[in-house]
Amino acid sequence: MRHVGSRAKRPDDPRILTGRGRYVDDLILPRMVHVAFVRSVHAHARLGRVGVGAARRAPDVVGVLTGAEAARLCKPYRGVLAHYRGMKTGAMQPLAVERVRYVGEPIVAVAATSRAAAEDAARRVAVEYEPLPAVLDPGTALAPGAPLIHEALGDHLIYETRLTAGDVAGALAAAHR
Repeated sequence: MRHVGSRAKRPDDPRILTGRGRYVDDLILPRMVHVAFVRSVHAHARLGRVGVGAARRAPDVVGVLTGAEAARLCKPYRGVLAHYRGMKTGAMQPLAVERVRYVGEPIVAVAATSRAAAEDAARRVAVEYEPLPAVLDPGTALAPGAPLIHEALGDHLIYETRLTAGDVAGALAAAHR
């Protein structure tokens, strides 16, 4: 069976290319609410006060959930690749608790009767940050003493494996140059 270089059947193309595609954002359901997330603006920071009072009082808001509130409702989870033998993954929450570990990490969820109301209320959330050293490239991340994202793991190397198959030296020698 050959895949590389062969055409793939794409049965959805005509519908999508003619503007007849239907997406989640097109759905309107009874009692539907819309969610907007307040996300981290820092790559690594300790969270201070997360003020949600103004968001809770905003028009058409159904609910506001902080990381601390979500942590009381949800157990921490581990990444989807945790089933690989020897792979290390840090425990995570759906919303950041105490610390953010990447730009865009969700901190607060705001639900409202419309997308606009949810986004307006999310802008009323006040988050205080204490920036922490961030590691922005793999080489630095693997260096001794690099700031850790998940201290419990001890380092940033989450998985290492070595694959060997065939005649690598022969393949390199025969490769087009």
